[in-house]
Amino acid sequence: MASLIMRLLGFTESYCEVFAGGASVGLTISRRWPWTRCRFNDSDPAVAGFHTVLRDYPGDLYRKVKSVWRDFSGVQDLIEFYQAIRPILRTSRLDKLDRAVAFYICNRIGYSGITCRVAGTTADLDSRLNEGLIDTLPYWSSVLNGVEITNLDYRVVVDQITSDHAVFIDSPYEHYVGGPNVDLYWSEPWQRADILELADHLLDLDHRRVRWVTTLIMSPPTEGMFIDILRSGSNSIRMYKLPVRHRLVHRAAEELVLWNFDAR
Repeated sequence: MASLIMRLLGFTESYCEVFAGGASVGLTISRRWPWTRCRFNDSDPAVAGFHTVLRDYPGDLYRKVKSVWRDFSGVQDLIEFYQAIRPILRTSRLDKLDRAVAFYICNRIGYSGITCRVAGTTADLDSRLNEGLIDTLPYWSSVLNGVEITNLDYRVVVDQITSDHAVFIDSPYEHYVGGPNVDLYWSEPWQRADILELADHLLDLDHRRVRWVTTLIMSPPTEGMFIDILRSGSNSIRMYKLPVRHRLVHRAAEELVLWNFDAR
């Protein structure tokens, strides 16, 4: 997905990821185009806090993650950690370093399939719990060097974006029967009204001549309404259905990719 987004956007001097999450696209851009000014935003303080600590305190983060990880003696320890930490992740009981450590470990545990059902083979699940991945944290910190990280509502960020930016918007997926596994979400999943509101903001960006790409998985009725809103307000909307087997969906699915410019 990161390569596809980069091919669509082409070279850009300024890049903004409005819903950073794991920031896979933004990290790829920062790594391959280090001269690009990048901004990662996420309204979830745990997500933004993790990226900030990873950027600013990589040694402390690495050592503490490694120490906590090595204390786990088996799957049951991982489950108990996940269940105990997740409810207090955003409370004052954790300082910024402990919160970043807890977020990283809980995210790894959740996506491993131990606590939430996710798509993938046994080999896939084993690889997600590979301790060796922890050793890459210092490298990813170097990739984040110079990246601006913010913790704002996406509407505020959209209003701040100027026409010299390229924007990737990977919003939360819609919560519907047969849709993504919302147990893995750190914040509230979106409903149809949230998805349709996003369409209005995308049109605003389009009218301000901001290049954007967005990817979504949503129910067929919502998808039809979303596309109608965009096409009724702009002639520049392009779209592509990307076949995926998404970890959160557990089945073959189509992710809708939309953009508002002629791809290079």
